[in-house]
Amino acid sequence: MKNKIIFSFLFAGLITSCGVKVSESEQGGTVKPPEVQIETLPSTQFSPRSVKKAIQEGYITIFGNSLGTYKEITVVLKNTSSYDLDLELDAGLFFQCPEDKMQSLVLTEDKQISLAKNEQKSLTVHSACTNASFRSPTVIEDWPLAEAPKNLDVSLKFYGEQQDLIHKYLSRKNPEKFKSEEDYSRFLQVVIWYYLGNNDKDIRRMLTEHVYSGDIEKMNLWLNDISDDAKDIAIMIRNKDKNALKDLLIKSLSKTKSKIKNMFK
Repeated sequence: MKNKIIFSFLFAGLITSCGVKVSESEQGGTVKPPEVQIETLPSTQFSPRSVKKAIQEGYITIFGNSLGTYKEITVVLKNTSSYDLDLELDAGLFFQCPEDKMQSLVLTEDKQISLAKNEQKSLTVHSACTNASFRSPTVIEDWPLAEAPKNLDVSLKFYGEQQDLIHKYLSRKNPEKFKSEEDYSRFLQVVIWYYLGNNDKDIRRMLTEHVYSGDIEKMNLWLNDISDDAKDIAIMIRNKDKNALKDLLIKSLSKTKSKIKNMFK
């Protein structure tokens, strides 16, 4: 009898804890389980993504406006989604010039930009031309984004990842020729020309007209000193050859050490 009483008590407690209605005099009504609070992220939050991916997913539109130079371009982006977007504008994005026989441009630096839903923004980005035999671009609007020639976008991403190493090598080998960001940008332009197979005559003409104000001698002194390195690095970034780049730096360091030793002989 004692066991039956204990069993009945436990069974009643189990029914009560499961939310089954019992008499209000015994339990005070139905026992409801606590509500579960689920926190959701606002619909406007979005993780950073590349501009290319955002275009593929239909979140943005993009075009370029030239500024009368091959050295920079204005990029115009519009957020057509209902999200706030944080975007990564990558070096290697290629804008096709709408005019025939006029240079198309490739971005040579990374930028980040935030766009609220339905917002449009413009930003000016460093660029390089891809065909030295064509005319330098004038002021033209609505350049479409296109596929970069010869996987140049992938190779420029690799260049950016190895940029510190490349700059160390150049500054140690030719400290007089690499003192500013402009010097490194000019070198990268020459690398891009060699990478895409531009001929030496067109490269020298472009540099003479647009960099050295017609001073052929000064242009030749600069290009003759850096052209071999530019050609070598063009091959290395095409092959994504980190070891070859490291070897360049090691060689430059060994030459520096030997120069120092010779100074104290």
